[in-house]
Amino acid sequence: MFVHGHYYYRRIATVVFYFFYKNVTFVGPAICFLFMNGYSPQTIYSELQLIGFNLMFSALPIISYGLFEQHLPPTLLYEKPSLYKESAKTNLLAIKYFVAWMALAVWNCFVIFLFDFSLFYDAGGFNSSQSVGGLWCYGTVAYTCVIFVINIMIALRTRFWVWFTHLTIWGTLLSYVIISYLYALWTNPNVLWLHETNDATYVFIFLFSCPIIYLEVVMVIVLCVDTTASRTLR
Repeated sequence: MFVHGHYYYRRIATVVFYFFYKNVTFVGPAICFLFMNGYSPQTIYSELQLIGFNLMFSALPIISYGLFEQHLPPTLLYEKPSLYKESAKTNLLAIKYFVAWMALAVWNCFVIFLFDFSLFYDAGGFNSSQSVGGLWCYGTVAYTCVIFVINIMIALRTRFWVWFTHLTIWGTLLSYVIISYLYALWTNPNVLWLHETNDATYVFIFLFSCPIIYLEVVMVIVLCVDTTASRTLR
């Protein structure tokens, strides 16, 4: 009870709040986009991105956290049973922690949206061909920022690292890049002998041939995870 009860309580509190946090961060840029497109129901995310968010690109890291995270070493919890009582008194599921998580999610939404919108709005081109890109370029950059921010956020909260933790967090980020690259090729009718295409063709490949995209992703990550709210939640 003193060990596993302590771990379970802290794990479940983070898992619950994190699920709200990551989904608000995901839908936030799309909601902000509504105010710029005449409240059209047009989504900024492709089918793969909508399906893959909770299924592939954000599920495993938080599962790993919920299974293996150890806030304190077991020996210390055995030696000081009073830590269990102190943890229960803290009330980690209190409304103030939920508000903090939601404030962080809203902040992330605005940072991602503003950086993304400023990059594409009235731009003279950000690559050598002086082409700006369309809706799917805009959405793909926002989606990439979301994926990296939410996974790095759970990495920063993790204090006990095992091989499965490394595999889920860094493997998720790597798999996102690989799957997005293959999807951009798969939707190209000149590749793999397909006869259909859609607006996602070559989008990911085109975007990440532009150095400014890397700069935006890095700046967004720094601004989103290095805030007072995120440091408090760690």
